[in-house]
Amino acid sequence: MRKDYSVTSLAGALIWAAAVVLRHLSLPQTGFIRFILNIMPNFGVIWLIVGLTITFWPYLFKKEFPSNRLYALVGISLALVLLSEIVHTLLLKAPFDVWDIVASLAAACWIVVSSLLANRKVSAK
Repeated sequence: MRKDYSVTSLAGALIWAAAVVLRHLSLPQTGFIRFILNIMPNFGVIWLIVGLTITFWPYLFKKEFPSNRLYALVGISLALVLLSEIVHTLLLKAPFDVWDIVASLAAACWIVVSSLLANRKVSAK
């Protein structure tokens, strides 16, 4: 399980970093490209939080991450993203962006569905 999620955390970090870098390049940014670059970090950060937690859990707690806690971890990750959006709105006066939350939900759904499919393959054997 840990190996799969180390790839997930790497993918999340790459998605997040690519969005941050591409935002600051002087590329022609149409409305759609700007939209994608604005939601990409939220998509990537869910993968990053889940992947890093599962990857480093054994080093911190000397036991494997309990697979039955994956959905709780995804929920906590979503709560952190929502809290971040609220903090940005209240303290930094940035507008609350519903699309950031939608991107985070999409990333969380991706993790949950892929986990369910992986469990289904294992139980079918």
